[in-house]
This record gives sequence, C-alpha cells and structure tokens, in this order.
Amino acid sequence: MTINMSPSGLMALNERQLSFTKNAILWVVFFIVRFSYMIVERAVGLHLRFKMGGFFMMIKKDDLTGTEVAELIREHLHGMTLNSPLESIHALNLEKLRQPDITFWSAWEGSELTGMGALKELDSSHGEIKSMRTSSSYLRKGVARRMLQHILGEAMKRGYKRVSLETGAMAAFDPARKLYANFGFEYCKPFADYIEDLNSVFMTKELG
Repeated sequence: MTINMSPSGLMALNERQLSFTKNAILWVVFFIVRFSYMIVERAVGLHLRFKMGGFFMMIKKDDLTGTEVAELIREHLHGMTLNSPLESIHALNLEKLRQPDITFWSAWEGSELTGMGALKELDSSHGEIKSMRTSSSYLRKGVARRMLQHILGEAMKRGYKRVSLETGAMAAFDPARKLYANFGFEYCKPFADYIEDLNSVFMTKELG
C-alpha cells in the first residue's frame, strides 16, 4: 500500500489518527464511568432510573423510616379493611415489614413516592411478594408493573426457584390478579402458613 507523503496526505492521515484516538478515549471513559456507576449503584442499593408513563421513576431499598412510606403503608392497610374481612387480611404493618427476612423497596419520582413492594424469604429457594401498592396519584402509570419486574429480578439474583403471593378474591383485586397473571403467575394451593380462605387467592411462578 502506498502512503501519500504529501502535506495534504499527511494532514489527512493525522486527522484520521486523531479521530480514532478521540473515539478510543471516549469509549474508555464511557466504560470507566459505567463501571464506577455500577459499583456505586450496588453499594447504596439504588437502581437505574427509567422513563415510564411520561415520568422518571427510581426504585431503592428502603429502611422504612420515612413519613411518606409510613403513610402509604397505612393507606394500604386501610384499603385492605375496605375490601376484606379482618381474618382474611394478610398485609403487613410497619413493624412486621422490618423483620430481617423481608426486603422492602420504595419507588420515587423525584421527592414524590410513587409506590412500594417487598419480598419475603420463605426459604432458600422460595420467596413471597408482599406490600405491593401504588400511590393514588400514580395509578395506571406502570408503577406496579415496574416494581414487580424489580422484585422478580431480585428473586432470580438470590437463586429462588419459585415466587408466590396471596391476594384478595374480590372484584377490587381484579387489577392485581391480572397483573400477576400477565407475568406468568398461576393459581395454586395455599403455601407457607396460609390456609384455604374464600376471600383469598394464591398464585405462584416458577423462575427459570
């Protein structure tokens, strides 16, 4: 191959080399920044923001000390009393959600709480979804779907073989049952410490 050694040829060659060097540097910087962010993300328990329904939402592991989260939990428990008899309510209060076998996440748009969800470890291969709730001002914007995706992802990271849940049998719980069915959950018999209850349905999903 003949290289053009004229001034214009050398200038063009230098420009190509400079362009290649710039691109190489940009890729190196990109990977350094991305790797650094992954380390920080894992360390503080934060997760990448995503755009859904016209807003940005962030899911994070929550220590259950915030007033907004406490209020949403109270709203969740109150909602259960409106649709289920007391003996059929299995929603957890703030104290029970702080148990070491439960991991709790909250979802945020900026400083606004959009929803919550939790995962209880039943044993080393089986988890239970708990406390799924969307803030009233964020209903039908995909919050529950994204939270469920996050919880299932965490269950797979832990090596669970199955994830199960209990929800209401009444019409008020139709949207929840449809959401779970869309994610591949199937109806099943009571699991763990649950017993047969006409006001409850039980669903489970095997994880690949």
